[in-house]
Amino acid sequence: VHPRILLTAATGPVRSRILDVLSKTGEFEVTCLLRDRRKVAHLEARSARVVTGDMSDESLFEGLRGRASYDFIIHAAQAHYERYSANEIDELEARAVRNLESLRDGATQLMIFTSGVWSCGTGSNGHPITETTPLRPFKVSESRVELWHELENRRDFPWAQLCLPSMVYGSVGPLITIANAFRRGATIDVLDEDVKWSVIERLDLGRAYLALLHHGKAGDRYLVAEDAPVSVITFYETVRTIVGRGAIALKALAEFSDSMDNEMLERKRTSQPVNSSCFKRATGWRAEEKFGTSVKRLLASNEGWSGRL
Repeated sequence: VHPRILLTAATGPVRSRILDVLSKTGEFEVTCLLRDRRKVAHLEARSARVVTGDMSDESLFEGLRGRASYDFIIHAAQAHYERYSANEIDELEARAVRNLESLRDGATQLMIFTSGVWSCGTGSNGHPITETTPLRPFKVSESRVELWHELENRRDFPWAQLCLPSMVYGSVGPLITIANAFRRGATIDVLDEDVKWSVIERLDLGRAYLALLHHGKAGDRYLVAEDAPVSVITFYETVRTIVGRGAIALKALAEFSDSMDNEMLERKRTSQPVNSSCFKRATGWRAEEKFGTSVKRLLASNEGWSGRL
């Protein structure tokens, strides 16, 4: 009998890779909790079982209790900032955690909570962020850190956390959106400061979840990223050079102030390099992709791509 996994959110450019990795191993029986009924057939075609409903719906979880037993629960879903305020998202997240906890039974070995590097804030004196870096969360993430601490200290539920980096890239998602803008000849405004992103390719991230399933334990919190952070200016210039069209306009922070609130400006100007040594030692995970050599291949393989390479 294969271990059973409940995965919240298995569509979209980032989370779909988690399902891809889990399914490819053949080790698990995966059930996906999905809000959009239109995507059920798509997931079922990828050998996943599907339960439809909303993470905040207590009646949904009341109906699920007793129907199935899960060895692992991966909470990767999150409400969109475009639709909800930061406070609303934090409230929804806390409710989702409570609902997922209600599904735990004696078979449940580990529950994984997806967090983000925004909640870490910045490193100290230019040093990379690690699991022991004092937290200075962005304003938008302050309430989320309270939930972090609560989950880390829970003795009755086996929660572990995987903290995503600044940018998850791949053959779909933000990288392709930026590339397509350059293809149209667009000029993209970029902050003229030495801001560095931690990055990871989607498949490497999916493999990180698998590594945490195999090696994680209650109370763990790990940061995951490629070894080398990427300058934001370099990120955009790399894509623009591959495309061979478009332009970058370097602008001072003050030039962004009229179009962005303080929370967005804080995220835009803060470097967040990540050191994943702790995660690598604990799980044996290593990034197989490297941004500097992967972007050209990813853009070349993108369906419909016709840029100059």
